[in-house]
Amino acid sequence: MSIITLEEYKKMTNLNVSDYDIQITELIPVIEEDILAIRNKPWDLDINYNPIHPYNIKMIAAEIIYYKINTLKGAVGLSSEHFGDYSVSYSSDLFMGYPNLISSRIKRLGRVL
Repeated sequence: MSIITLEEYKKMTNLNVSDYDIQITELIPVIEEDILAIRNKPWDLDINYNPIHPYNIKMIAAEIIYYKINTLKGAVGLSSEHFGDYSVSYSSDLFMGYPNLISSRIKRLGRVL
């Protein structure tokens, strides 16, 4: 079960064009692996052995996809940018290739409460 689907990403970011569909679809499994690596803990499983994802993981995944697309476009280092109706700002501080703003939120998902 994916953390996020192409359709969910497009709905969350109000992206109404198909220009990035292939790229986003290819990025989803990559960012899922990156999230697990940063989290440094496997997902809990339900009784059917399906992963249980935290409620805010889709937004974090959407931010990572957005960041990856801009990285691939050579737009790294921008302080802010708009993509559809979605806008975001990043600092230059990175952890495992992602802005600390994003990676610190992922690391918090690995903590035991």
